Amino acid sequence: QHRCRSDRRLEFDPAEIEAKVHYDDLYAGTIDRIGVLNGELIQLEIKTGTKPKWVGMQTAAYNAAWCRMGFETPKKRFCLELKKTGKYSLSELNNPNDEFDFFSILWIK
Repeated sequence: QHRCRSDRRLEFDPAEIEAKVHYDDLYAGTIDRIGVLNGELIQLEIKTGTKPKWVGMQTAAYNAAWCRMGFETPKKRFCLELKKTGKYSLSELNNPNDEFDFFSILWIK
């Protein structure tokens, strides 16, 4: 069991678990968690091992799809890295270019 489950500093209340999203007919995916962390609506992407470099673009794309579907957009995006040792790392994904970069790649033919 990972220590994040018992860490009282992570007061996360999930509202959605594995929510399916789509942006018209362009792309679709599954958001791991949407919920409230320390009083703010956030998106939480869970990864085992090391956080991939593209996870910021992934979560920005999910936020865009979630909003396009008519839901309130989470204020922040986070990645929860679960380590084999049972430890974890939580990092905010706050690159303002993530959404632009994702859509730029999407439109490359």
